[in-house]
Amino acid sequence: MRTRILRLSGLCLILVIIALSFSFILADKIKDISFNNQYGTGSVSISLAQYSLDASGQIVEARSGTVQPGEQVSYIPVLTSNRADCYVRAKVSIELDDNLVKENVSYKNLFGQSKEWKKVGDYYYYTKVLRNQIPLIVFQGLNIPKSWGEDEHCPGGFTVRIKADAIQAANFTPDFDSSSPWGSVVIEHEKEYDPTDYCETAMPYNTPNELTVTEGTALESKTKDLFGHFSYFMAGDTFTDTLHVNNNSKNRIKLFFRMKNRGGHLSDKTRIKVSCGNRIYYNGRISSMNSRWQKLTSIDAGQTKNLKFTLALAKESNQEYSVLRDDVIWQFRTTSDEMPSHKLSSVKTGDNTRLLAWCCLFLAVVLFLIRAVRIRRR
Repeated sequence: MRTRILRLSGLCLILVIIALSFSFILADKIKDISFNNQYGTGSVSISLAQYSLDASGQIVEARSGTVQPGEQVSYIPVLTSNRADCYVRAKVSIELDDNLVKENVSYKNLFGQSKEWKKVGDYYYYTKVLRNQIPLIVFQGLNIPKSWGEDEHCPGGFTVRIKADAIQAANFTPDFDSSSPWGSVVIEHEKEYDPTDYCETAMPYNTPNELTVTEGTALESKTKDLFGHFSYFMAGDTFTDTLHVNNNSKNRIKLFFRMKNRGGHLSDKTRIKVSCGNRIYYNGRISSMNSRWQKLTSIDAGQTKNLKFTLALAKESNQEYSVLRDDVIWQFRTTSDEMPSHKLSSVKTGDNTRLLAWCCLFLAVVLFLIRAVRIRRR
């Protein structure tokens, strides 16, 4: 009986050793690499500053003062885009202290406005794109009506009101010949905080995305973020890039791929298309991705293949989806071409695989020795 138990324990130890040896073989042939790809959305924001020219012709901050009927008053409202490029419009009104308006001074008495402004309805529309951080003069002053000095009901004072709106320039085409240049767009309040750098000099890095298979099936890449070539997304934006996979090993390899979605707010509004050659791996919303390993292609020694990917943010994305950040994990795995694909998930690779295996083997040997000593003592 004791001999049978001892033999059974020895057989179990042998099976453990064989299983661990097989896992070592697989671990030598399977290699993984991961990319944490980040993407985010921008927003539109404008600011309004008010200036005037003093007696010496210097630009100063506009202040209230006394004016005379028929006088030309220097008053220079300036719009600036603080974030993404946009189209702007402005509505100008003058409020009299006694609420008596004898004539419409809101528009006909403005001067110094450039020809790029076009009045449609109650608004002045700027017909060009307002670039980031480029100041735009709305007009340069007011002509105070002479009638205000003749009418016994002339106002004792007045206030100039300017209401300005902005809409993203990306993927939007106004019709300045229509009665409603911006269509039925709903103007929403901007989000107060936006960490995005909108400066033209802050360009994404220009190095190509490369993934290299070295000796055996080891994977190397200097790239940390495959979306690093993309700037911020505005509603309707589409960006495309390529990952070059170089097989610098001496053997033909299989390339596998899977994506993991972190489940951020943007995933429902962002579509992604991933293809390699003529095969489309995935084409749909990021939120609907599955995380199963799938074979992309086989690559001969010395050959390069390209993985093409496209991200698109839905055009109907409203202000709720502005100023958000999200990420998607991409994992690549290579195996030798001789390994059957169904064995791909039979072992998880990583820095701790061998350590865990040796620990299991050591524990099995210790248990076997303890069991053998106890049997002999009996």
